[in-house]
Amino acid sequence: EEEEDWVESETHEGCNLFGFVEVSRAPGAMHLFPHAARHSFNFSSLNTSHHIDHLSFGLELSARERRRLPPHVTEQLAALDGSWFIANKARETLEHHVNIMPTSVQGGGVAGRGLSQFVQTYQFTATSHGRTRETMPSLVISFDVSPIHAQIVDEGQTLADFVVNLCAIVGGAFAVFGIIDSLVFAGGSAIRKKRF
Repeated sequence: EEEEDWVESETHEGCNLFGFVEVSRAPGAMHLFPHAARHSFNFSSLNTSHHIDHLSFGLELSARERRRLPPHVTEQLAALDGSWFIANKARETLEHHVNIMPTSVQGGGVAGRGLSQFVQTYQFTATSHGRTRETMPSLVISFDVSPIHAQIVDEGQTLADFVVNLCAIVGGAFAVFGIIDSLVFAGGSAIRKKRF
C-alpha cells in the first residue's frame, strides 16, 4: 500500500495550536516560541504571523448559556476570534495584552416564582502590537484578571409593572394634549378680543 505524500503548503501553513492552560487569578503571560531538539532556527527568518480561531477564558459555554447572555457580553467573550496578526519585520514578536473580567449573568426567571438562570463566564478586552528584539521571535499573550466582578441581573417585568407603566404613558399623553389644547384656546380667545 502506497502512502500519500503530505504537502505542508496544501493542508496548512505553520503550526496549529489547540488546548487549554490552567492559571491562577494572578497576572501572568504565555510565551509561545519555536523549539525542536533536532532543528535549529534562523531567528531573522522566523515569522510569528498568526490567526486566532478561538481564544476564551473559563469553561466553554453551551449554545443555550450563550443565548442567555446580553449581546454586549457575548461580544467580549471571544474578542480576538477570527483575527489575523501579521509580523511585517524581521525578528518581530507579536504580543497580546488581555484584561479579563469575571462576569455572572442572572436572569430569565419566571416572575413571582423566584426561578432564574445563572451563567458564570469571563469577558475580556485585548490590545495587540509587535515589537522587534535581538532574541528569538515569539508570540506572547499576557493576561491580567480584574479584581472587579461584573454581576448582571435581568429582572423581568411583572404584569403589574407593565400596567403601571402603560397608565403613566397614557396619563402623560392626556396631560400634554390638555396643555396644548388650553394654550390654543387661550391664544384663540386673545386674538378674538384684539379684533373686536
